[in-house]
Amino acid sequence: MKERQNQIIPLLIAFFVPIFIASLIRFWDIDLRPLHSDEGVNSFFLLNLYNNNYYHYDPANYHGPFLYYIGLIPFYVLGISDFSFRLMPVLFGIMVVALLYPLRKRIGKMGLLTTGLLIAVSPANSFFSRDTIHEIYLAFFSLAAVVSFFLYSETRKSRYIFFAAASLAFIITIKETYIMTFAVYALSLAIAYGYEIVFFPKGARFRHFKDVFATFAIDCKKNKYAIGISVGVFLLINFLFYSSFFTYYAGIKGILTTLKIWSKTGVHIGGHAKPFIYYFKVLYKFELPILVLGIAGFYYAFRRGNKFTVFVSLCAILVYIIYSLVPYKTPWLILNITLPFTILGGIFVNGIFGIVKKRWHYAIFYPIYVIIFGFFCYQSIMLNFKNYDDERYELVYVQTKRGVFNLFDRMKSLSNSCGKNMVINVVSKEYWPLPWYFREYKNARFWGHVIDNPNAPVILVDKSGESKLKEKLKGNYKKERFVLRPGVWLVAYIQEGLYNAVYSEETTSKA
Repeated sequence: MKERQNQIIPLLIAFFVPIFIASLIRFWDIDLRPLHSDEGVNSFFLLNLYNNNYYHYDPANYHGPFLYYIGLIPFYVLGISDFSFRLMPVLFGIMVVALLYPLRKRIGKMGLLTTGLLIAVSPANSFFSRDTIHEIYLAFFSLAAVVSFFLYSETRKSRYIFFAAASLAFIITIKETYIMTFAVYALSLAIAYGYEIVFFPKGARFRHFKDVFATFAIDCKKNKYAIGISVGVFLLINFLFYSSFFTYYAGIKGILTTLKIWSKTGVHIGGHAKPFIYYFKVLYKFELPILVLGIAGFYYAFRRGNKFTVFVSLCAILVYIIYSLVPYKTPWLILNITLPFTILGGIFVNGIFGIVKKRWHYAIFYPIYVIIFGFFCYQSIMLNFKNYDDERYELVYVQTKRGVFNLFDRMKSLSNSCGKNMVINVVSKEYWPLPWYFREYKNARFWGHVIDNPNAPVILVDKSGESKLKEKLKGNYKKERFVLRPGVWLVAYIQEGLYNAVYSEETTSKA
């Protein structure tokens, strides 16, 4: 009994400690950072779906439909708020850590703890788990597909075929980069089986390549009903989401059309071009423990030779190469790279602690372990809670500045005087994520350019349109400047009478 407890307690610690830390970092002050412009666009589609029950997938217009439908759940349960808007990516970011548990036999207890901690405190993983964008969903289901496949390989239980099919289907509903994920998985799996057969034949389940295909054929015949149901599940999930739950069948053809459109986007970079070495620099600067342990794990995995470790190693290197070769690069895409690297790091650390026998070994390794993760956690805290809008950090990418909250406070003060029905003409070319924050102002109009008659109690314009706006103004206006994001300032023109009324009220109340 005591021996069993000695085995269970470390396993529970390895499972729950990373989940607790991940939850703390991701949930804490979730609305601290203003919405990114991409979040603003996603909030527009999500609100339209919530308020008007309308969403039609357009392959030329942003990514897959999964984000919007999963995002409805918190809105229905909790109402509309920054917290409910960001709740689902936070939960999926935590579930990525929890999903490591089924791999415990393959990566070991210290591997489970290390991999979980690496993901939990990773600056990139925590930062983008607090953003309502597509990447964390892709990371979760990519891992779920791998877990399901290897659980089936281990147990031969048909339920894991269903889980794998569903995971692959959800990957497609999230983002068009599914084609890259599938290619990496297929190639890595084929090489992993071949590597085990050629270099480690004694420990391999298969002695020849033909045995792999023969076993595959036998499994297909044995599980033909399960495979048939899985194919049905795979198709149903895709048809449900891309057809807007059978209300817009034209969206289904976008599953393939999007590949052509977004492959052009990857080459015709539109201001997002970065060199091949970009992701390495980001890893080195922000994810150094993951990078170092991952590289060490890569070497260790090939020496170990089993197909799982080789598969993860190949996934890590292939994903890194593919994403680095594509000219279009954004920092959140690094989540696809860090995931296999963290697993490799966990495998390596588990191997190191496997050879640690003497107490003085522990006296050396444990303090080093704690110091590394303490520093990593410090990096994450500084990024998420202090420097979250500092563009000097590569992970902070065209992020909305915290100073934009001054604009929202000003709008609130004005609305206290004349009500939330006041007309706000936003004639700035750049305005995301303002529609989310102005959602209660029913007469907030987002034109995207200076219109013929822009006059209103409040007008917002950017620098490029200000001179044109001045030519069309009638009456007297007070002017204030507010930062939106790096290089983008908005000028608020407020009718003088309204401004003076509000300002005098504020002065009187302060006095």
